[in-house]
Amino acid sequence: TLVPLSLYLKDGKVKVNLAVVRGKKDYDKRDAMLEKAAKRDIDRQMKEKYR
Repeated sequence: TLVPLSLYLKDGKVKVNLAVVRGKKDYDKRDAMLEKAAKRDIDRQMKEKYR
């Protein structure tokens, strides 16, 4: 996958720095999903507490 790292102007033209990257492996996705779910639960509890 190509990912843009930066955009800039040079001599009236737009330049882009690109990087070639790989997607996450399945075990990496599981860890990220668990962290995301935990953060969502904490945010939900904080919202309810301060209502």
